[in-house]
Amino acid sequence: MRKRKGMAPSAMVGVAALIGAGLSPINAGAHGTMEYPISRAYQCYQEGPESPTSAACQAAKSVGGTQPLYDWNAISQLAGGNDQAFIPDGELCGGGQEKYSGFNLARTDWAKTSLEKGQRVDFTFLGTAPHATKRWAYFITKDGYDPSKPLAWSDLEPLCEYGHVPLQNGRYTMSCDLPDNKSGNHVIYNVWERSDSTETFYTCMDVSIGDPTDPTDPTDPTDPTDPTDPVDPVDPVDPVDPVDPVDPVDPVGIPAFDSTAAYALGDLVSNAGGIYRCKVPGWCSANFSGDTSWAYAPGTGVYWSLAWELVED
Repeated sequence: MRKRKGMAPSAMVGVAALIGAGLSPINAGAHGTMEYPISRAYQCYQEGPESPTSAACQAAKSVGGTQPLYDWNAISQLAGGNDQAFIPDGELCGGGQEKYSGFNLARTDWAKTSLEKGQRVDFTFLGTAPHATKRWAYFITKDGYDPSKPLAWSDLEPLCEYGHVPLQNGRYTMSCDLPDNKSGNHVIYNVWERSDSTETFYTCMDVSIGDPTDPTDPTDPTDPTDPTDPVDPVDPVDPVDPVDPVDPVDPVGIPAFDSTAAYALGDLVSNAGGIYRCKVPGWCSANFSGDTSWAYAPGTGVYWSLAWELVED
C-alpha cells in the first residue's frame, strides 16, 4: 500500500479547531491500551520507562526517549474512521505519531503473549477514562507475516469487530476467536474509535500462537515418595531479630490531596488516611480534560497506584 504522509482536509479542520481552543490534538482526550494480550507500549511501561529490561523496549526508548513509555495510553489520531489516511504503512504500532515511532521498530524480540490455535481470546482494554465507543476493530497478521519488516496495512486481515462496549471496572472486555489454522508469531492490531469525537486509538499486541494443550495426554508422573517413610521435619530456625523500622514520615505539614493542584515528582500528600508520594506528575496533577481524581486520586482512584506510591498508612 502506498505510504501517505498527508492529512485529510477534514481532519485538518478538526485539528485546527482543537488548537484554536488551546488543546493538543494528540492529547485531547483520555486514553487507554490493551492489557491482555499486552500491548507493546504497556509492556515497555511495565518494564520501567527509565530502564526497560527487554532489548526491544530499550530500543524503543533509544528512539523516542522515556516519555512515550510514560504516555503508553495516548497512541491516537483524530481519524474519524479514516485510519489509513492518518497512519502510513510502517507506522501502525505508533499510531502515525513520530513520538511513538519506537514502537514501530521491526523486530522479532518484542514480548509475546502465548495463545493457542482456535482459542477464544478475552481481550482486556485498560481504559484510563470512560468514553462512548463506536467501533472496536481487531485485525491479525496474515500467514507468512515477516516480523522483521515494518508492519503494513496489507499485512493484516480482519479478526472480529464490536460496536459500543461499556466500561466496567476501568476496563473494556471483548472476546474473539482465533483461526484454527493460525500459528507462529503474529501481531494483533486493535482500532478503537470513539462515538463522541473523531479520536481513535491504536494498539499493537505481539502474540505467539501454538497448538492447543491436550489435557488427555498428561506427562508421565514421577514416582511418589513412599508415604510410609516421611521426611524428618527440619528443625525450626531461630527467628531473626526484627529490623528496626524506618522512621515514619511526619504527617505534620503534609498537605491534603487537591484534585485541582499540580504536583511534581516526589511531592507528598495525604489522602484517605494515608501518605502518598507522586511518581508520575502528569497523572498526579489535574489537566485540561477535567477532574481525573476518579482515576488517579491517591488511595481511592481506580488507577491511583500508576501515579502514586503509598509511603505510610
